Amino acid sequence: MSLPPFRLLIVEDMDELYEYYERILTQLLPKDRIEMVRAATIASALEVIKDPWGAILMDYALGEAAHIDDSPIRNGADLVKVRRAVEAGDDGCGGTERALILGISSSTVTNEFIIKEGADASMLKHQVPEMAKEIERRL
Repeated sequence: MSLPPFRLLIVEDMDELYEYYERILTQLLPKDRIEMVRAATIASALEVIKDPWGAILMDYALGEAAHIDDSPIRNGADLVKVRRAVEAGDDGCGGTERALILGISSSTVTNEFIIKEGADASMLKHQVPEMAKEIERRL
């Protein structure tokens, strides 16, 4: 009997970085066990944030084009708050399994904001092997 795929959501607006994450992570993690999905904007992240995920790589700054007018959600830290509320059942849907959330940013300062809102850990964008190790612990 095969195990269901481990679902990994990558919230990243930059194409080059997403492709880099995908290339390196598929080399470091068992390809047959991982299902990767990308959300490149706040709107696309909101469409899938309530789904079951084993892990979420959350970029802090999603670019000006990612913002939704009149929305209180402005960055990855706000999306972490949304996800943790979903897991706790605060959205009225009964809760879901807690995902490993790794804040990813080019700055340790912005990663601190993601941690403050409930991420499990934060890493700089170039630390993909370390990200893979954290994800592999959950497999």
